[in-house]
Parts: sequence; C-alpha cells; structure tokens
Amino acid sequence: MTELEIKKTPSTPKVWYSSDEATLRIEGRSFPENARDFYGPIIQWIESNTSNLGSLFTVSINLEYYNTASSKFLMEIFHLLEKIQNTGDCKVTIQWHYMEDDDDMRDAGLEYKQFIHVPFELISFN
Repeated sequence: MTELEIKKTPSTPKVWYSSDEATLRIEGRSFPENARDFYGPIIQWIESNTSNLGSLFTVSINLEYYNTASSKFLMEIFHLLEKIQNTGDCKVTIQWHYMEDDDDMRDAGLEYKQFIHVPFELISFN
C-alpha cells in the first residue's frame, strides 16, 4: 500500500494514513483555494488502494472548520467509502470528531450520518 501524507497549511488540513491503525486521518481547517486540487489526490489514493485496505478501514475526520467546497469532496469520499463497504471485503468506519461545545460541527456530522450507509461515529472531545 502506498503511503499518504499531506502537510497542514493555514487553509488545508493534515492528511495521513497510519498503516498500523488502518486509519486515514484528516485534521485541521479546510478551505483550500481549489478543493478539487486538494481532495482529488486523497480520493485517488483511496481508489488506488481499495484492494489493499484489508478487512477494516477507518477514516477519522477532525476539522475545526471547513467550507462548502470541502463539504462536497468530503461527501464524495464518504460515497466512495460506502461503495467499498458494499463490496463486503472491507468494513469501513467513519469517525467524525468535534469539540463538545461546537454544535455546528456536531450537526454537520449528524447530517452526513443520515446520508451515508456505513458505520458513522460522532466523537466529542474537550
């Protein structure tokens, strides 16, 4: 499996894959100038590594803020994960992290959870 690591910038999150945990992590703020340029390689990485994900694959998202364009690509990632889950070869879990007092991020996670048919965990933290 190819490695994935994208460094955090003031307008883009850190993205990396931990093979030890079989977890793809997206953390930080997401309002890239061109969301397709930023999220396209992540989507391509998932597609290219679908057969190497193993039996369990987790995507952990911990965003302080994201814009509408990022939301569109997050949904695209979630639909791709749903497709992977439906093959039956890999159990996919999405973890949506949010600060316990951030109602907007909690509500965003609840909305995604309604539309995505894979295990979707909402995880609050201080």
